[in-house]
Amino acid sequence: MHKFVNQTGFILLILFLLGFMSCSDMDETYRHFWERGEKQYPAPADSLQVYSGKNRVGLSWIIYGDPNVDKVKIFWENRSDSLEIPIQSTGGTDSMFVVIDELAEGTYSFDILTYNKKGNISVSRSVIGTVFGDVYENTLLPRFMQSAFYKEDTLSITWGNPADTTSIGSEIFYRNRAGSYNRVIADNSVDITSIADYDYDSDPTFTYRTIYVPPMAIDTFYSAVQTVKVKGAPHYYPKLNWTATASSFDSRPGGSYRPPQYTIDNNLSTIWVNQISPQTYYPHTLTIDMGAVVNVDGVALRVKKRNETPRLIDVYVSVDGIKWTMMGLFTVENITDVAQTFDFYETQQIRYFRIVGKEPSGNTNNIVIAEVDAYSYEDVSSPGIGEPIADYTKWKIENGKFYFDGEWKFLKIAKPLRDFSDANAVDRLISSLNVLKLKNFSAIEINCYWHDFDTNGDGIPDKSLQPLNKLIDAIYTRGMYPCLSVETYAVGGGTIPEGFWANYPDAYAVNSQGEQVTDTEYGFGSKVVSIFHEGYRSTVHTFIKNLARGIDTRKILYFETTVEPQFMGGTALCYSDAAKNEYKKWRERNHITDKDSEMPLAFPIPDSFIKNPVWNKFRAQFLAKWVNDDANAYREIAGEKAYIAVDYLDAREDIQYLRMGDPIEFLTHLACANIIQVNWSWYFPGNRPNQKAYDRVWQVIHENNRDWAVTEHMTFNGSDFVNYGSSQLEKILENTLSQGTRFGWEFVTISPDSGDSFSLYNDDWTPKRVMAVVDDNWGYWVQKAREQESRG
Repeated sequence: MHKFVNQTGFILLILFLLGFMSCSDMDETYRHFWERGEKQYPAPADSLQVYSGKNRVGLSWIIYGDPNVDKVKIFWENRSDSLEIPIQSTGGTDSMFVVIDELAEGTYSFDILTYNKKGNISVSRSVIGTVFGDVYENTLLPRFMQSAFYKEDTLSITWGNPADTTSIGSEIFYRNRAGSYNRVIADNSVDITSIADYDYDSDPTFTYRTIYVPPMAIDTFYSAVQTVKVKGAPHYYPKLNWTATASSFDSRPGGSYRPPQYTIDNNLSTIWVNQISPQTYYPHTLTIDMGAVVNVDGVALRVKKRNETPRLIDVYVSVDGIKWTMMGLFTVENITDVAQTFDFYETQQIRYFRIVGKEPSGNTNNIVIAEVDAYSYEDVSSPGIGEPIADYTKWKIENGKFYFDGEWKFLKIAKPLRDFSDANAVDRLISSLNVLKLKNFSAIEINCYWHDFDTNGDGIPDKSLQPLNKLIDAIYTRGMYPCLSVETYAVGGGTIPEGFWANYPDAYAVNSQGEQVTDTEYGFGSKVVSIFHEGYRSTVHTFIKNLARGIDTRKILYFETTVEPQFMGGTALCYSDAAKNEYKKWRERNHITDKDSEMPLAFPIPDSFIKNPVWNKFRAQFLAKWVNDDANAYREIAGEKAYIAVDYLDAREDIQYLRMGDPIEFLTHLACANIIQVNWSWYFPGNRPNQKAYDRVWQVIHENNRDWAVTEHMTFNGSDFVNYGSSQLEKILENTLSQGTRFGWEFVTISPDSGDSFSLYNDDWTPKRVMAVVDDNWGYWVQKAREQESRG
């Protein structure tokens, strides 16, 4: 339990001149040291010191000039516990140091006595000391950290004042770009710590603890470890619904008209100026209403280099525009058009912010501000990289939303179009997954083309599924959600494997002229199959089952049936023998006998039949059956609870009957769906919401009590939206939320390709203009979805 640590002997030549003195009083005091006559008792411990430690103490003392001292005893706890230490005295000056360990936390009184070789005992010497332990260490505070930013490839940590005078610095532990973990010490004298090799992409966190060394201590103590999430670049909120007011503004006509709205118009050539005639004076106030309560970490200003630029500003925030809280006094640099950010001490949930110009940069009464912004650092959509949160036991789709572990998450879904049987293409995508994670994508939808995996068209994959499995595992282990879709049709981009036609040469779709059909609508020229052909449906569903059988279906969030199920929009389909046979059986099952709805016996098929409501009811129901059979093929392998997504293509109304017959019949007969993906969400010919599409979906939801998650197929793609400006793109996104989308958004195609008009990203993974509206403001859009939900 106890241990003797050290004894050091120092021999000093000391000459003592002893004077004569009366010994009677001393005789009485030390009479117990004598046996017969007067005796010299052992030299006592001198110059006692006590050193605090963690569940231990150190004691030191000196024994002067007594060669007969041969042991020391230390007593504590009212002499109920003790430690005996043998010593070899030099007869000179002996310095000693002892550590007593395994002590409970608290304050102790230690008595030290020396003994000589004759068994005589010295006078007792006492000292009081403190033993520290967990209680003490739990009171130690970490040094306050004002901010931790990752900018220009460097982690920059700004510290507050030291927590205590007994602290000496802080230990920082972080992952470097070589993949190992480093430790650095930030001394208390340092206000800013910069770390140049910090690996933000792999792990945007680090830990630290503060080091304490109390006075006269033999141990070092530490505060609790703190985990810090590093802030990257700020995400600026769109200013679509913002309004600006001011204490005054220059209302003179023409070029001198410079109202506060110019600070939120995203135009650096316009400025707000206070009223000049008659003159107004500092302080000048600018107030912004963002239109909704959002999480804000700071505000930014862009100014011009001129005397009227405010040098000092106060920033206030408010939830209701009535009660205001000051965030601080900030200094503005007099530089042109550079975004100057002013961080709040903590995230604020606010709707309003106010900037008060306190004094100008030069000799003037006026103020000039070009633009103001509010920003957030929060990542509301995804967890940090590497966190194993894609746990299929914790996800659920219900009430139109996706939940993970009981928490609603608005998904950002990436759909990268690739040949997923190609190992090199898969590896390139895997190498980009961290980039996608940092862009807040939470789900990756893998679109598998039938012809990529099954060249002979028999429904059995000829290509290895190993690359596909590797990709699914890579997505899942990065904490994102893999999703799987198939493209087994030949309208709009897919291709039927050439070998299939050798097995089923009669499986062509036939138009109203009796001709075999190719995809002339989308320009691909691929052979179009008849969905009524039993050989086609059987082979396709065999392929889906074999594909699902070859992967870990538990890791798939949802399965999507064939992309954009439809007939065609510009061609009347289908009048093949297979279609005629299925129609005849359907009429018999439903006891339909009217002559007008009978299939004509010869080509060309008249327009009156093409538009016949009975015929289009059948076409819609059979289209739904095809989709339901896709879903059942998935569920046969993945289980009955597997989630199914279905595209609903509702475009121009004048040709909608050609695409799917009766839209309400199609939707009503979708017995398998959990997720409905509307396409188009925006009616391009009229540049307005495609209201009829959403209305039909919600009609079927309400009439049939369906628990569908409503979202969009291709919320944005690289080509359809390029003619719209940023404000119009924001309106398109807001429309999806107002139409009831709470599940998330899908973006196609996700690849770094500046030259591909369908891609949403440039070669360096910077977003193209359409995608920038999403990427640069993702936190804002998640907040908008939550606000829309709260309003019902």
